[in-house]
Amino acid sequence: MQLDQTRIPIRERSYLELLDLALHIVRRHGMALLFLNALGAAPWFVFNFWVLKPYAPHDVSSDSSFASDLFEYYAMMACLLVWELPMASAFATRYLGLALFVDRPRLGNVFVDVFKSLPQLVIVQLVLRGILTLFCVTWLVMFWLWPHMNEIILLERNPLFRGRSQPISTFSRCGSLHAYSSGELLSRWLMSLLVAIPWVAMLFLAMLFLQTMVTGEFHFGASIWVLMLPVVIWMVIGYFNVVRFLGYLDLRIRREGWEVELRMRAEGARLQQEMELEL
Repeated sequence: MQLDQTRIPIRERSYLELLDLALHIVRRHGMALLFLNALGAAPWFVFNFWVLKPYAPHDVSSDSSFASDLFEYYAMMACLLVWELPMASAFATRYLGLALFVDRPRLGNVFVDVFKSLPQLVIVQLVLRGILTLFCVTWLVMFWLWPHMNEIILLERNPLFRGRSQPISTFSRCGSLHAYSSGELLSRWLMSLLVAIPWVAMLFLAMLFLQTMVTGEFHFGASIWVLMLPVVIWMVIGYFNVVRFLGYLDLRIRREGWEVELRMRAEGARLQQEMELEL
C-alpha cells in the first residue's frame, strides 16, 4: 500500500467539488456501497417501521388530518434518524477508508474492522448519542460541532480514554480536529440540507412515476409515505455518507496538512525498506 498514491487525489476542495467527487466515487464503487449501505440501513428501516407503526398516517382519502399526521410521523422519524445514522453508515465509512488506498477493498476486512471498533461505536454513537438525542443536543454537537466522529472512531482508532501509552483519546482527537472550524462545518451542514431535500423530492417523484408505469395506475395512499419515501431518504443518506467522508479528508488537509504527512510517511517507509535490503 503506497501512502502517497491514493485512489482519491489528496488536495483541498470546495463543498461543490466534494459533491461532484462523491458522485464519481459512487459510480466507481456503486455496488459495494449499495450493499454496505443497505446492510447498515436495513435493521434501522425495519426498526423505524415497527416503532412508528402506531403513528403511521391513514389513507389520504379517508382522513382530513392526513397532513398533520404525516408531519408528526416524519418528525419522529427524523429524531430516530439522528440517532441511527452513525451505526447505519459504519460499514460504508470503513469501506471508503480502505478504498482510499486500495482499489477494491475486501468486504471481509470491512466487517472485521467494524467489529473491532464496535465497542466504541456502541458507547459513543448508540448510548451517548441516544441520551443526547433525548435532549435535542445531538443536532448541535454531532451534526455541527463534531460531524466526523464516525471517521475518527473507524479510521483513526484511538482509545476511548487517555492512558500513559495512548495520550490521544477519541474525544480529545475529535476536539482537536474540529476546533476553529465550526463556521465552515455549519455552512456545509446547511448546504447538505439544501441539496438533500430536492434530491429526496426528485427521487420520490421518479419512483412514483416508475410505479405508475409498471402497475398502470396512480396510487397515492399511506403505504407510499411509510415505505417508499423512507427508502428514498436512506438512498440519499447513503450518498451523503460519501460526502461526509470526503469532508473529513478535506478537514484534515486544511487543518493538519495531511497530504504532506502521507508523503513523509511514504518516504520514510521507502527509506526503511532500502535500509533493510542493504542489510
